[in-house]
Parts: sequence; structure tokens; C-alpha cells
Amino acid sequence: MSKRTRRQLSSVKSQFKEHRSQDRRTFPDAMRKEGAIYINGVVEFGSHGTFHVTLENGMKCIATAKKLDYLKVGVLPGDPVVVEIPAVSLNPSDKYVRGRIVWRLT
Repeated sequence: MSKRTRRQLSSVKSQFKEHRSQDRRTFPDAMRKEGAIYINGVVEFGSHGTFHVTLENGMKCIATAKKLDYLKVGVLPGDPVVVEIPAVSLNPSDKYVRGRIVWRLT
């Protein structure tokens, strides 16, 4: 492999890494579902795949992260996450809203 090809490869790799790091900051629009609300929040604490999350609007949420556990993505207290809440489960009289963590922001 010539030096020129190696340089080109390294520039392509650096562009790919830069693109990937920018994508992790927001939840992709292509993965959004109809009938669901996506809200950013911060994990307070959790155990066994169930986490207590404080949402941006001040609401509390009990969220599961089964898909992230399957993919071996660690979620720790203090991590910013995106929570998917079904519109059907929104009830103002509930103390906690149920949802699922779909994305861990970096």
C-alpha cells in the first residue's frame, strides 16, 4: 500500500469519527415513531434495567432500557438520555410517567 493511499485512508477515518461523534448528540429523526413523545432527561438512579429519570419539563419518569442492556450500553446516574413516552400513557394525575430510554447522549 502506498503512502498516498494511507493518507487518504486516515483522512476518511477521521471524517467518519467526526461524523459519528456529532450524530451521538441527538436522537436520529429516522428512528422516531408516530404516537410517541421524545423528551430529554437525566438519569437519577436505577437498578435491574429500570431507571428514574428527571425530564426537561420537570416531570419524573420510570424508564426501562432493555434494548440498551441487550446492546451492552451502560447507563449510569447523571447520564443525559432521550426517553420515549407513549402519548397514551400521559396522565397528569400520575406521580411517575412510564417510558423507555432509547438513546444515551454523550
